[in-house]
Amino acid sequence: MYRWLLAGLLGLTFTLSASAATYRYGTPVSVTGTLGSRQGVDCCNMGKEEVVEFPAIILDHPINTIPADRQDEEGPVNGVLIMQLVMGNDSQWKFYKSNQGHRARLTCSMFVAETGHHLTQVLCNVGSMKKTSPKDTFR
Repeated sequence: MYRWLLAGLLGLTFTLSASAATYRYGTPVSVTGTLGSRQGVDCCNMGKEEVVEFPAIILDHPINTIPADRQDEEGPVNGVLIMQLVMGNDSQWKFYKSNQGHRARLTCSMFVAETGHHLTQVLCNVGSMKKTSPKDTFR
């Protein structure tokens, strides 16, 4: 029975990732989803692991990511649904804080997690953010 269950789950994973849009790391892309915070374990706060909240987008549809070029050490990730947000200015943080729980369209460059402070497999280096309606999805 476990074999059948495992085979079914693997089949579902391949089906979801096969129908997902694919994006290259480091290339500005537009994604839609719901802004929110998630919890994760930060590895290195004063030498100790600590549960922290981090800003995230929960995507409307799963995506796949691939390296920018063949020599890139960043591997592909399939079925990404949640990305940690990397925001570089006060206006982005203000927008994020006032729109948690709401849908938004973000333009960002994605990159793969590299440190213990990166709490999702793929992160979104935010360029722009705007509120969007439920009908406005990008796929």
